[in-house]
Amino acid sequence: RMKKTRKIFALALCAVLCFLLLPGCGSGNTIRFKMIAELNQEQFCVAFRKDDPLCGIFTAALQELAADGQISRLSGQYLGTDYSCLDGVPGAVSLLETPPEPGRKLRVGVQDGIAPISSSRDDGSFGGLIPDLAQLVAEKLGWTFEYMVINSDNVAAELGSGNIDCAWMAASFAGSASTVSLSPGWLRNTHELVVRSDSRYTRKNSLKG
Repeated sequence: RMKKTRKIFALALCAVLCFLLLPGCGSGNTIRFKMIAELNQEQFCVAFRKDDPLCGIFTAALQELAADGQISRLSGQYLGTDYSCLDGVPGAVSLLETPPEPGRKLRVGVQDGIAPISSSRDDGSFGGLIPDLAQLVAEKLGWTFEYMVINSDNVAAELGSGNIDCAWMAASFAGSASTVSLSPGWLRNTHELVVRSDSRYTRKNSLKG
């Protein structure tokens, strides 16, 4: 399920890029596309060990960042559009019953090679929307993060073994909801059906046959 999600998300990003610019063969013109149907929508979450209090702390930090407009800003910066979907709560971290333990170091499971969401650089560091947002979470909590590339199909096992403290990927983790704890969705991912702007197809049903 998560492997399929990653593939579809990559295709969706390609579709977005096609809207922006695609050279025409030999003409130098720009080929443009149009959306004719929204196939489905999901929300990306952060996964934690089942019933881990860390989930609530992370959620509070994300809610503060949403209230500050930081998630919207990063989505616009990396994806060109604001796909954020988390309701902001000003001062959410200060409202926690137990304050975050300062100086904590977390191992965060991430994906590699899915720019602009998350990908490794030549120096071994990670860049993209998720690492940038994770850095803001770390700063807000006074923590440091260590990134570990993991297989998206093994999230529950990686969490259960203690290899990672959370998994932050371009995924909804819908197939693992019964075995892990999930933050609220923070980014909306819409799968769309697109065709060339000059196509005679105007709706999904017109593609039949």
